[in-house]
Amino acid sequence: MGRAIILLFLGAMAGCAFGPVQPPSKPLAPSFPSNALVTQRGILKARGREFPLNGYVTTSETGGLRLVLANDFGGVLVEALVDANGKTSVVSAKAPFRKTWVEHYVMEDLKCVFGIGSSTNCQARRVGTNHFLIERRWYQLDLRTVQIKSGGAP
Repeated sequence: MGRAIILLFLGAMAGCAFGPVQPPSKPLAPSFPSNALVTQRGILKARGREFPLNGYVTTSETGGLRLVLANDFGGVLVEALVDANGKTSVVSAKAPFRKTWVEHYVMEDLKCVFGIGSSTNCQARRVGTNHFLIERRWYQLDLRTVQIKSGGAP
């Protein structure tokens, strides 16, 4: 009887350590201008490691997006497109990113942050004016917008 009470207590304490699970939400309200180049920096945490990333997103007047994701040395890791309806197209994906991973996670996170489509699996939340936090089961992305230039990409 005493062991059962101790196990029940430990089980309750372990459940409290992680807090409640947030249900998925809808995309964030659009806060980026059309026809602009948005520069973002992020720290991707996955499998106990941290990876610094630079993202360059071009927004169009028609509501589409173009993403170029680069490492600190300027090497392009991902290039992808999103149309105004939320349909995605991965142009290229290099290690450590797999094309299917980019399609299912990177593009969903991009659409969520930029308020495109009708995804109900938005895991991003706005922490500050130019600061987003994306938390999924396998990774966490701390994303900050550092510059917005009107007129699109050069």
